[in-house]
Amino acid sequence: IVEFFGKNINVVEVANLCNTISYEILCGISNRVPRIYK
Repeated sequence: IVEFFGKNINVVEVANLCNTISYEILCGISNRVPRIYK
């Protein structure tokens, strides 16, 4: 599960709201957005 911009918002939920797939959302994130791996 990937959390996306905040607590308890995962990338699959965002993709569903945008009528796309999670891969498209993740690829669209620029390098300026910091990534935190846990």
